[in-house]
Amino acid sequence: MTSIVLVGFMGSGKTTVAKALQTQSNLPLVDMDQLIINSQGQSISELFERYGESGFRRIETACLRDCLQTSSIISTGGGVVLSSENRQLLNKSTSHIIWLKAEFETMYQRIIADKKNVRPIVVQRTKQELEKIENDRRALYEDVATFIVEVDRLSVNQIVNQIKRNIID
Repeated sequence: MTSIVLVGFMGSGKTTVAKALQTQSNLPLVDMDQLIINSQGQSISELFERYGESGFRRIETACLRDCLQTSSIISTGGGVVLSSENRQLLNKSTSHIIWLKAEFETMYQRIIADKKNVRPIVVQRTKQELEKIENDRRALYEDVATFIVEVDRLSVNQIVNQIKRNIID
């Protein structure tokens, strides 16, 4: 079995879906953001502040490279596709890359409702700026995706079942 890698903009449900998939697949779960936090001893916001976005992306690339070496469910950060090196790693891997695609408004409502997960990209941007960022990333998500799940009107169980039908079974 190869890895299942979940990509998508923040608020698309990557972490939630990864946890649900893990319970039904017996594969280990890797949340890349959490792995980076644990390995660096700093929050994502602190890493952005200390190293800038380019420095953070280098850390993220090293983490992705390591994660793709084992079979697991991998929940990526929303910006993982920004690096051409990351896209190459994903495209060359034997992993199933699932784009959790949602309407911007769905993701935005989830982002602003999540008070415990402060995302560096959100702190100093307007809703319109975030929508442009998300729109600009759509082609990158599509470039790496081997399967797309439109998640807006689906429950977590329905998303997992759709992935299982198309990937796991």
